[in-house]
Amino acid sequence: MVRDIHHSQLATPAEGPLMHATVPTDTARRSARARHEPQRLVNEVPAREANNKRGNQANQSDTEEEEDDSASEFDSSSDSGESDVSDAVEGFTEKKANTPKRAASRKQPKAAKKEAQPSKPRMTATKRGQKGQRTIAAADMEDSTDDSLEQAEGLYAEILDPNSSLESSVNDWMTSYREDKTAALWSLVNLIIHSCGCPSSISKEAFADEESVVDILAELQRELQENAYQDYPIVSKAKPFKGFRKNLMQFWSRLIEKAQHDVVLDDQFLDQLLSWLVAMSSSLFRPFRHTATAISFAITGQLCAIAQQLAEEREIISKQKQADAKKRGRGKSGESNDRAGELQSKTEKIETYLTEFFEGCRDVEAIIRSECVKELGKWMARNPTRYLESSYLSYLGRSLNDKTSMVRLETLRSLFALYKNEDLIAGMRSFTERNKDRFIEMALQEVDISVRVCAIQIIDQLAKHGSFDAEDSDAVLHLIFSDNDRIRTAAAQVMATIFEEDLLEPKLSECRTALNSQADSDRDNADVAVLNKDWVAMKCIAENLVRLDKRAKQSNNPDVNMTASDESDEGFWEPVDASEERGRLSKATQALWPFLDPVRQWEVMANLLVEDHSDTASQVEGQSSVSSRRPPASYYCLSDVEESALLEILIVSVQEAVEFGEADPSISINRSKPRTEIQKLEAQNKISRVLVDIIPQLLTKYGHDTPKLTETFALVHNLNLDIYLDLRQTEAYEALLDQLRRLYLRHNSTTFLHAAAYIMKRLTEYGNLAEATQTMISQLQEQIVAQFAADVLNIELSTADLSTDSIALISAALVRIQQLMAFVNINTTLEKANDGEGIIKQVELVAERSLLSMAEEDNLAATAIDILFRYLSWTCQQFSVTVTNGDHIDSSVVDGLKAKRDNFLRCVTNLATNEVPVTDHVRLAAFRAIGDCFWLFTGEIFDSADSSLRALRTRCPSSLQAACTELIDSQIATFIDKHRVAIYGQQDEAEDCVEGLAKSNQIPAAERYQLQQTAAVLARPIMVGVFDIEHSSTILIHYGMFGSEYDEIARLLVEGIKDAIGHTGGKNGHLSVSKVYLESMEKVLCFSFQLSIGGTQLIERTVRLSKMLGASVKTHAAEHPDEANSKLWIDLLRDGFDYILRRVPDLQRQYQEGEDYEALEKNLKFFKVLTAFLQTSGLTPRDVYAVAKYLDRILAHREVKVDADAKEWEHYLNFVKNLSKTLTKAGIVYEPENESTKQRLQGKSKAKPKRKRAEEEVEDDNVSVASFQSLSAPKQQRK
Repeated sequence: MVRDIHHSQLATPAEGPLMHATVPTDTARRSARARHEPQRLVNEVPAREANNKRGNQANQSDTEEEEDDSASEFDSSSDSGESDVSDAVEGFTEKKANTPKRAASRKQPKAAKKEAQPSKPRMTATKRGQKGQRTIAAADMEDSTDDSLEQAEGLYAEILDPNSSLESSVNDWMTSYREDKTAALWSLVNLIIHSCGCPSSISKEAFADEESVVDILAELQRELQENAYQDYPIVSKAKPFKGFRKNLMQFWSRLIEKAQHDVVLDDQFLDQLLSWLVAMSSSLFRPFRHTATAISFAITGQLCAIAQQLAEEREIISKQKQADAKKRGRGKSGESNDRAGELQSKTEKIETYLTEFFEGCRDVEAIIRSECVKELGKWMARNPTRYLESSYLSYLGRSLNDKTSMVRLETLRSLFALYKNEDLIAGMRSFTERNKDRFIEMALQEVDISVRVCAIQIIDQLAKHGSFDAEDSDAVLHLIFSDNDRIRTAAAQVMATIFEEDLLEPKLSECRTALNSQADSDRDNADVAVLNKDWVAMKCIAENLVRLDKRAKQSNNPDVNMTASDESDEGFWEPVDASEERGRLSKATQALWPFLDPVRQWEVMANLLVEDHSDTASQVEGQSSVSSRRPPASYYCLSDVEESALLEILIVSVQEAVEFGEADPSISINRSKPRTEIQKLEAQNKISRVLVDIIPQLLTKYGHDTPKLTETFALVHNLNLDIYLDLRQTEAYEALLDQLRRLYLRHNSTTFLHAAAYIMKRLTEYGNLAEATQTMISQLQEQIVAQFAADVLNIELSTADLSTDSIALISAALVRIQQLMAFVNINTTLEKANDGEGIIKQVELVAERSLLSMAEEDNLAATAIDILFRYLSWTCQQFSVTVTNGDHIDSSVVDGLKAKRDNFLRCVTNLATNEVPVTDHVRLAAFRAIGDCFWLFTGEIFDSADSSLRALRTRCPSSLQAACTELIDSQIATFIDKHRVAIYGQQDEAEDCVEGLAKSNQIPAAERYQLQQTAAVLARPIMVGVFDIEHSSTILIHYGMFGSEYDEIARLLVEGIKDAIGHTGGKNGHLSVSKVYLESMEKVLCFSFQLSIGGTQLIERTVRLSKMLGASVKTHAAEHPDEANSKLWIDLLRDGFDYILRRVPDLQRQYQEGEDYEALEKNLKFFKVLTAFLQTSGLTPRDVYAVAKYLDRILAHREVKVDADAKEWEHYLNFVKNLSKTLTKAGIVYEPENESTKQRLQGKSKAKPKRKRAEEEVEDDNVSVASFQSLSAPKQQRK
């Protein structure tokens, strides 16, 4: 049964445990006269809700005794630390064994259960911002919820029941109200109380006393806070409350709708409800305030609908009165006048309540503020006459600058819904003018992606209605190049909206004016060309995308993907990394394709690109853009960059049409309804019939333009080659093959040759035409090999001094061989060339020419090394096929493969280890080949039972690994020296580094890309298990310093190491690898921290690195949850404590003496790094408990004086909070042994302001870090 509380038994606010948390006294005075004076529903409340300190001291004291028993004396002489871990683990096990089981207590009868409870409640956890801990188990909370559901009765039980009829509940309440108003209202107030999560009810006597509203709420609040905390029903995620909020809001809406004709308009119903809702919405207790606010919103929303209906009826009556006056004359419309007066009276009463229910949307809780603006938007849509005014719109305007993104997002959503209604646009014109700059700012600079997307959508809506001019809308169009898909899509919709009217029409108008003028002057000339509007549209698209791309690069927007070629003089179509750079415009075109019709007109683009406008361009050169004598073609004549852009748009448009299965651009696109495979094939066939004629023409046109020629090859991917057979055009296919062959022999661009070789490989996969393709490839490989043999004929490669022309010829021949070998096995041709002698020996001699120290031949030598490796790779591939098929392998074949491998390793090792004559560029190529070669000979085929095959398996020597690591380290050091300011920021005597990471994008993109390739030389062998994991630290310590390209290598490296650990055979195997990994992680984190110690932004990169490493540990720990493995992860945190705390006593002395205020804070920041590792590592509660107890002991052993209230110790305190949080979730109460930390966690002390810096700072010593142990030594020892 629900217990009744009589008003005579209620405590006054002063008697409650939260004197400062009771409802303000002015609210008590207001509630008594609520029916007479308008009050606002949501008042401005203090920034922090009341906190109630709740705890089970008996359980806590037992826990403290157990922890004291389990904590062994700190042994500083222990090297391994095994005893410390075992002691901590034993303490953890003992504590869990002694933890009282609450299942038995839950089975007791309620009366006995009540007697068995301690004098103080068990609940020690409070909501946000409170200092207690939760010792109640999840099952206890479920039982508490079940108990409250069993006790539910009345309206609350009906709403809680998903099977009950809300309509019946409303009808029953209406009947009861007509019989006894007070009793019916009393049931409604109890419904509100129960909806706040309060199990108690108020008595009828207490309800009748209007002066005691505040006192009743204070007592109910006190009772709620004494019980175990649960989410109140309208926000609870518990299963019984899944649909509670929806049902509750529907009940109030239906009730107001049902009662609108009589109950709502009497003098008691809304007046009495208002007195309770105002008092509850003014409460400092969030369940009361939030629930009352939500109910008030439901009531107000329905009142708005009623007010709008009354307004419409009044308008109808007014029209009837006017009609009657015309028909019958004045004085014969008495019935209409009576009805109009009745409606006016109802309207005034409803308006009065609407004023009382809402006067603002101010609250410290973001969820309440967001609901305010959401409901206000609905009211504006329902009743624009009242709410679509500046006084209410100002709330939305202020909410656009709310500190919480959730509120800003809900505000934009409300505005978006309003702007979609054309009838409301005019009434919001002044609001739009005041805030359109804010919309643009949010679209460009908001942190939250959803907020940005919604802001762009609002701009799109305003552009559709003409409220945003072209200049305003154009401010966000460059976001079409954003890396985020949602932002790109939203910006594409804006461009599609304004394209026709603001971008294309002005250009067409200019063209028409010029052509009309030309026609007038040439009236006698009947051959006046007609303007091609479609081509002008294509010109307009390309022109604007090029313009927007330049703006995107100049905006320094972090969303814009800047790649290696952004600074190239040839435009962004000439990438160093072609696939990445093509992605920029491709992504923008993909975003535009569903919305902008001209982008889908692939055939129009193709026809325009085939046209040769060189003559037209020469005619208009030097003429004004509005010259009346310009030829019509000049208005769609493309510049070089525009033509490249349009070619890329064509490729994407064709790809999208094939993928979606719609070749007709006039048909609207609906991505939610994907096409069948048959429809996609039909679309591809239709496109292929056109491309069969277009592709040869484009290849001919761009025959000497390598970038455009490379892009054109992408169109071949979308061809259905069966169309050549269907159209009986096999000769056209053979002509295409011959054209490809001739182009391959003409060009020497690596990018073009790679694309062409890939296309040739793809063409061989079509069975019906494969024979013709293979014939062409055989002819091609013979030609390029013969070309190289002719170029080196009669040249003594080991000693000759090559001319520039000879180097160019040999280089071009080798690049053609290299790129074809990437996809085609031409080993036979290489071995039989040169009259059967082969050319492999000549290629080796070209590679060894790097020993002559000729820098101009570096690329030549690197290409030769790659050809030698590919030759060996194809030999291994043939060997692998033989082994897989089970064919007999002659010993001579094995010996021949071993000889080729050893000869290759001898050659490249000689180049890699010769530091003086060989340049770093060649050494990097050699080390890359070495790593790939050793990886090649660690495959599964070399694990065969055949001893001859096992003999081929080999391992990279440690000396080669060390040499490669040393080279990569020197390359990175050179890069840092060259770009020190961009990496670390401006340096002076006062600061170590400022804004270090913020300027990494100032480094030329091409150099960042080259560094990425350099790091990959070391990362790849580590990832595949060829190099030892310990070498990974060379790359990982610089994570976050050089931009996203380098960070991607580091991320892939960590992923590869994680997989390598997981696939290491045997328990001892994976433990040994894990140990090496942990040692490397210690070195990486420590060195990264030392590099970052000068600035906050640089510290963040170490934190990100720690999270990434911690995540790899988490995955590995889940796969190998054994005790020995867990100890490795614990050791990393323990070593981290040693690293930090060894120096703390000396630094504290310096701090107190005023020698150095910064050193202590910088040193303690490492706790932030350890916190990131702890949060992502996924250590078990057992491990975390061991870590926590070790931290307590080492603090005591080092005699560290912790001042948890000081700003310098904030990161330590946050680390301890995370320890406590993890243990609390496991049902363990952890209290630090350090008294200052314990007091701070319990809320008995507050943070102190940070101590000011001295006028003269002590210069920090820049120490090169090798490990935790070496860096943890005192400063005097290190010096």
